[in-house]
Amino acid sequence: MRFVAAILFLLCGLSGPVLAGDAHVACVQNQLSALGQDPGPVDGQSGPRTRAAVAALVSESAPEAREAYGRLPEFSRRAAVGWCREIGRFHLDALPFMPSYRMPEVHVSDEVSPQMRRALLAAHAQARTYMAEQYGVRLASRVQIAAAVTPEAFRELVRTTEEGQQIPGTTLRASAERNCLGTRGLGGSMYRDVMTFCGLAMGVEDAAQLRLARDTLTSVMVHEYVHHMQREMAYDKVERWVRKGETVRRRLGPAWMVEGTAEVLESRYWTRDAHVAGDALFLLRARAVAAQKSLASVRTDDEVRTAGAYAVSHYAAALLAGRFGDQSLIGFWRAVGETDNWYEAFAQVYGMSVEEFEALYAGMLESRAYGLEFVQDIDIDGDGLIAGQETLPPAAETAQVQSN
Repeated sequence: MRFVAAILFLLCGLSGPVLAGDAHVACVQNQLSALGQDPGPVDGQSGPRTRAAVAALVSESAPEAREAYGRLPEFSRRAAVGWCREIGRFHLDALPFMPSYRMPEVHVSDEVSPQMRRALLAAHAQARTYMAEQYGVRLASRVQIAAAVTPEAFRELVRTTEEGQQIPGTTLRASAERNCLGTRGLGGSMYRDVMTFCGLAMGVEDAAQLRLARDTLTSVMVHEYVHHMQREMAYDKVERWVRKGETVRRRLGPAWMVEGTAEVLESRYWTRDAHVAGDALFLLRARAVAAQKSLASVRTDDEVRTAGAYAVSHYAAALLAGRFGDQSLIGFWRAVGETDNWYEAFAQVYGMSVEEFEALYAGMLESRAYGLEFVQDIDIDGDGLIAGQETLPPAAETAQVQSN
């Protein structure tokens, strides 16, 4: 009954409009009210009454929920998206107040076919369901989706969004060229709140080509949905904050972990297999070797733009997922949000520093056996070492590589 009441509360608009406030703060305020707390008016402002109501909810929660809340940053406008998500996870009554409970807002240019316009929402639903069922990830934030066929239409369309108006012209032009004119026929980008898609595939109407176009869209959608997850978990859903006199590192990093996570989880969508097939690992390594690029250089470049950089990132993340499990990739992004420092988060999740893994990775490029040893945690080449090391952080209990 309380769940039904929560839905009626939303439909009837009893919470009132949120004018200048934050949507995720308003989410938490509505959730608190539905759960019997008193956060004050739903104004999207993180005031003392709201913070007191959050503290009261935590103190009255079951141990599992208290533990989860304890890992979140102190409640604030920036951290509100995490509180909105976690309160919704533990209280069914609170789910309808999450912004993501509503369908994404979709904007398309005139060249996008009606079939592919419908496919956008279907692909988003598939990506959302996949992340929820496979990894238990249910996000709180809502995205806008923008899709076009040509670079010119892409730029014009993105500019119509509030966030798009703040993107530098050179950045937007580069994004349009990369996404709209790529060899795949469809590219995507995830900004803070806007997920974009562009390419010839968005204009497909022919029945014979639609299946391939839809499959390509779904694949790219999963990839961008992972970036959406990364931004939410890293609390990169509010404008960049910089303390006076300080230089603040990007919230999402290292760059190879940003794209590598998305590459791995995108590929898993099609296999639904938590194991890395031995020959697939060899193929990923071969592509990474051909790139002739170190993992450390991808980090210092601070971006992944070339096919070689994507190959290097994919292999690195696949190795980590193979040894420590796919959930470790998601755990890393949770830790980034908890620590606000991706070096610290990496060490916390993987038991070694970013630089130590990058050095290990270099050895796994040199030796075909080292990658399998690292993932399977066994000595394959008989040298008494694992991937050339005497000791490594313990692997996950279940081996992540299957022999074919």
